Amino acid sequence: MSDKSKINEPFSSRSSDDYISESESSDKNDALEAKNAPRPGVKKNRLVVDSSQWQRNKRKSMLAKGEKHLNSVKKIKEAQKIMNDCKCKFKCFERVTEEDRACILKKFNEIGDKILQDTYLSGLISVFPVSKG
Repeated sequence: MSDKSKINEPFSSRSSDDYISESESSDKNDALEAKNAPRPGVKKNRLVVDSSQWQRNKRKSMLAKGEKHLNSVKKIKEAQKIMNDCKCKFKCFERVTEEDRACILKKFNEIGDKILQDTYLSGLISVFPVSKG
């Protein structure tokens, strides 16, 4: 090769004999995989993490489902229940019957995941500009 062709081809300074063919590299990969493959009868000491069994995650799950649970300072928190009527100007508790409220709370608690519950609620919220007057 001439000097000008080396300038135009910056990565061609090696000869073709210096490169490993694809078949040789796949043979080496196969050998490495065979070496690292689990052998029958040999047990590896790896623990499987089950984060759903952690106390904190159990607490989160029970809270999202509205169940009775212990909080982080070991105080018993009762299950969610329908509260007394509020005295707001929208008269929500007069419009919606107690059976409907119980059904809504039950279905909301069945979602069981805080993130999904928040996503559901954010889809129901609509923002209105404040009227100054």
